[in-house]
Amino acid sequence: MSVENNSDVNAPVSGDIVQDGRQADTTMMDLTTGKRSLNYVGEDIFYKLVKQESRPVKIESAPVYFRGADGNTYDTRRYKVGIRNGKLAGIVSNKYTFISNEKVYQLIEDAGFKPTNAEFGSGGNSMFVQVFSDDLHASRDAHVWSNDNQNGDKVEVGLMVRNSIDGTAAFGGDIFTYRSRCSNGAIIGKKSLGSFSVKHVGEYSRLLAVFRAQLNRAFELSTKVKTFYQKSTEVRMNQQLAESLVQTKVPQKFLPDFVSIEDKKTVLHNKDATVWETFNSMTEKAWHADIGITTRRQYTERANAWLINVTEPLLVA
Repeated sequence: MSVENNSDVNAPVSGDIVQDGRQADTTMMDLTTGKRSLNYVGEDIFYKLVKQESRPVKIESAPVYFRGADGNTYDTRRYKVGIRNGKLAGIVSNKYTFISNEKVYQLIEDAGFKPTNAEFGSGGNSMFVQVFSDDLHASRDAHVWSNDNQNGDKVEVGLMVRNSIDGTAAFGGDIFTYRSRCSNGAIIGKKSLGSFSVKHVGEYSRLLAVFRAQLNRAFELSTKVKTFYQKSTEVRMNQQLAESLVQTKVPQKFLPDFVSIEDKKTVLHNKDATVWETFNSMTEKAWHADIGITTRRQYTERANAWLINVTEPLLVA
């Protein structure tokens, strides 16, 4: 049986559950869910922030079983479902940290940070929230700087907290950069520069402590970003760099105007352009495109990976 998003979730299964050991010769006939666990009940954060409406929401999860041709119900112990107001949000791994977007938003505030912007995907099932280092006690110099040394190209480092109840965004965070001149951002999905995922650790107070520590650590690691970005202003484009940019598989419409693909070959039209200018031309197009936050995150992350791969060896040398 194929289960479509937002379809009704069937009633919890009753009767004996057969465990893994007896599945070998069983043909799966139908899916069903076990006892539901309540994750959150209260005001829907999606409608509150996006629609400016107050609506109730009930977020639950439940294990996934299947009924075999032999009439027995089997527990795979591998999957669970996210349920939003009685509708299926998604099927995720049993190891997936399942937590409502509402609780994550509260965690951000309780950790001492102020959410500055929130975007949603999948009709409110996934959430991406921006926070900056204003709430840290440390100096902001490493997180805000001018990349042209003339106070005309301001760059600020922030953190994009992500979560979903449908499996499209694991609970955690990614460092991102925001360039004031073009009002565009770019995600950095690199663990060594602050990206992290949060495992469910039980009671709320403990989860909050782990989350707060991860946020602070992410901002500490993100100080390295400044060196990569500043170095990129010194590096001129060449054919090899242009080809490596195309190999990131960012759609051609987001490539800089001076990089094109003609007869299946990469053509660089401006060798005076720097890596920094190339990066910003690409991320500006992707960030402002009407493609949704999940896709935007994917393409800008690839652009950042390209910039870092170009500049990191030069810094080591």
